[in-house]
Amino acid sequence: MFLCASLFELGLQPQLANLYPPVQYPVSRGTPMIAPLVRWEHSEQHHVIQYMAESESGERTVLISMQDKEKKYLRGHVIDGRNLFPAMAYLELVWETAAMMNRQLYTDVSVVFEDVRFHRATNIPKEGFIEFVIIVQKGTGNFEVVEGGVAVVTGTVRLPENASQERVSMEFCEPQTSDDLLELSSQDIYKELRLRGYNYQGEFCGLVSLDNS
Repeated sequence: MFLCASLFELGLQPQLANLYPPVQYPVSRGTPMIAPLVRWEHSEQHHVIQYMAESESGERTVLISMQDKEKKYLRGHVIDGRNLFPAMAYLELVWETAAMMNRQLYTDVSVVFEDVRFHRATNIPKEGFIEFVIIVQKGTGNFEVVEGGVAVVTGTVRLPENASQERVSMEFCEPQTSDDLLELSSQDIYKELRLRGYNYQGEFCGLVSLDNS
């Protein structure tokens, strides 16, 4: 079969039907179908061109729907019984927009957020979708995330020239052992959070353990 395919790639037109006995039409009802015998061959990977949408004006509209498989994890972000759009997800939308303005993938660039204000929460509907309008000003980097005609998040975003100089130095505590050490398992952590109204589920349960050291 591979040899036959190669012949077609070379521009030849072999008459493959001549390799088999002639078929009398119509065929009988008991003739098996050929479709189950055809399989895609995926042993090789090929590079394809990736087109990035460019937002020259710094404004774009994003629809968030729970029907999208990639967004279903948002169902696990429940606070006080309300399924809310996560705070960091707003910033991810701004991050994507800032990268598009520079014709880059957001996963390939670092950004710095400053003076971020969360003005109100956004409920995630069980049906339908949420429509966000993300606006980033080219000159100042000031941004707004608008939902329902109202700004829900504002602040400033910029692409640093040297991302390493923007990082905050962190000093990690050395592991300690003492009689006063209180260690909580993942189950204990999220039990305490549920008692305080944070009903995290699925992807939002990433903590394995913590202690009071």
